[in-house]
Amino acid sequence: MKSDRNVRIMEARVDDARRKDLISAARRAVYEQDLGVDSAAVERMLKPESLVPTSVSLPGFATQRLLPKLASNSECLLRSA
Repeated sequence: MKSDRNVRIMEARVDDARRKDLISAARRAVYEQDLGVDSAAVERMLKPESLVPTSVSLPGFATQRLLPKLASNSECLLRSA
């Protein structure tokens, strides 16, 4: 039986262009077309992959300073686990 850690690593989601496009389309439907997050149109876009119409935006400082630290810390955590 696979360990939980191996399953999480092997089946990790990838934030690729297709996924970003789906989320962007859903956000446009919600904010520009005034559809509800739970509307049929938004559900059809997101439900097959259990996505949610959120995006994370980090200011320049966080992008330049925080993300490299987080990445190196997570690598250390993965190595020690």
